[in-house]
Amino acid sequence: INRDEALNGQNCSLQKTDITELKYQALSGAAALSGLRAARTIAAGTVLTEKLIKKIPVIQRGDQVMINVKEGAVTAAVEGVARQDGACGDKIWVENARTHKLLHALIKERGKVVLL
Repeated sequence: INRDEALNGQNCSLQKTDITELKYQALSGAAALSGLRAARTIAAGTVLTEKLIKKIPVIQRGDQVMINVKEGAVTAAVEGVARQDGACGDKIWVENARTHKLLHALIKERGKVVLL
């Protein structure tokens, strides 16, 4: 598997193996491959661990995003610009397009973040 290549059923297979000596947490199954890519080149037969993989970004630096804020029953949204790459669940800096203020936000999905 080449560096930055997406992980899927074609380039990975599920096998039973002893993982008691591994230093890092191994992936637990085919469903765990979704949204992941190789952090470095991975040789055939290597057990996939958290150290060998990284999330595929859904937001790239410079992307237009909707910044959502929820306070009690009130919800508001404003346009912004991502200042960092990130995947779902990552915390990144975004810039409010109107005020140019930098805000820390959590990525919910492609193009949508929630203010922290």
